Amino acid sequence: GVAGLGFVAFTGGMVTGRFTGDNFVARYGKGALFRPMTIAAGVGTAIATLIPAIPAVFVGLFIAGLGVSVIYPQLYDNAARSAQPGAALGALTAGGRLALVGTPALVGALAGTSTLSVGLAVAVVTIPATVALALLTPRPGDQHPSGTV
Repeated sequence: GVAGLGFVAFTGGMVTGRFTGDNFVARYGKGALFRPMTIAAGVGTAIATLIPAIPAVFVGLFIAGLGVSVIYPQLYDNAARSAQPGAALGALTAGGRLALVGTPALVGALAGTSTLSVGLAVAVVTIPATVALALLTPRPGDQHPSGTV
């Protein structure tokens, strides 16, 4: 009966972030928040998957929800403002669907090995992806090779 509360914790973080995130974006700019919130989502996931205590799982999922709540709308906004918004939104949607289908299969395959738990398998998949996204995301003021920010 406790497992469903993980979804509640993540959703609570998302709701809190959506109600407060726009104020922070207006104050600091969306570019300034993207990297820290990506890191927050990764740290929350790491806490939820690597600390074997139920309260830590809920705190980690809440933090991950906070991070994602600010990142996700920015991804769609960036895609819509790109030079080819239709193609960018299509690629974003296709990538999201691929992740939705592919991630559980990858985590299941990793967790099926005798040496990894499901939580560690999630961490093995999610944490490197989060670090890569944080490192590859341009900072405010960085110039893209095409000359756009």
